[in-house]
Amino acid sequence: MAWEWGDGAGLIGGAAGVFGVFVAWASLSKAKEANKTAKEGLVLSRKANEIADAAKNLSDQANALSREANQESVTSNALAHEANRIATNANQLAQQANDLFHHQERRGVESHDVHWDGEWVRPGVYRLRNDGTHTACDLSVWGQ
Repeated sequence: MAWEWGDGAGLIGGAAGVFGVFVAWASLSKAKEANKTAKEGLVLSRKANEIADAAKNLSDQANALSREANQESVTSNALAHEANRIATNANQLAQQANDLFHHQERRGVESHDVHWDGEWVRPGVYRLRNDGTHTACDLSVWGQ
């Protein structure tokens, strides 16, 4: 029997078919592996989304706490300004009290040289004279 082109083509076609089966089997195996990897990726993706959602919730809570802390800070600053105003007024009152005390103290220890000398000049007229070295202020005289 002679070898013909058709026989060669059949042999090549058969070999190509067997090779195609092996390629298909290898492709199927890789497709299954890719499918498994995709499923694992999906699971990991879902976990990542859950973590991201939890992180967003924590971030929202942190932002809310931060806003609340900022408001407390504003209130605290307002109270501090009010306390400073009250302290300033108290210091002014204390200074006035100290000034008054020192004035009274100076008056208590200052020397007074006021000496009165008086005589009847005529009936109904009495002359009163300060013989001291200091001036008398707010003087009132009445008889008995």
